Amino acid sequence: QGWEADDVIGTVGRICGECDWECVIVTGDRDSLQLIDEHVRVKLVISQSGKTNATLYDVEKFVEEYGFLPPKMVDLKALMGDPSDNLKGLPGVGEKTAVKLLQQYGSLENLIKENLH
Repeated sequence: QGWEADDVIGTVGRICGECDWECVIVTGDRDSLQLIDEHVRVKLVISQSGKTNATLYDVEKFVEEYGFLPPKMVDLKALMGDPSDNLKGLPGVGEKTAVKLLQQYGSLENLIKENLH
């Protein structure tokens, strides 16, 4: 009680990494992409218009698609927002703009530093 499934999944992924075990998380939640590392892969299952697609992400596939490392998914969500997690994001910044900003600055912290001067 008091734990969300995401917390448990993240903890199990971390433990697998510490033990050099391979772990595949199967989910429809893009938030899990931040957990990807050399031991943890995410099989993202998305259903749209009656069609289901599953993509297996490792670090290489994630970087190929997004242009930055998986832990920066947190920065992406902070920039673009996520109503399901009650994150407001920046007005007018969607996924495409947020991805471009992270590719350009490397992190939310760098983006803030560069634009406050």
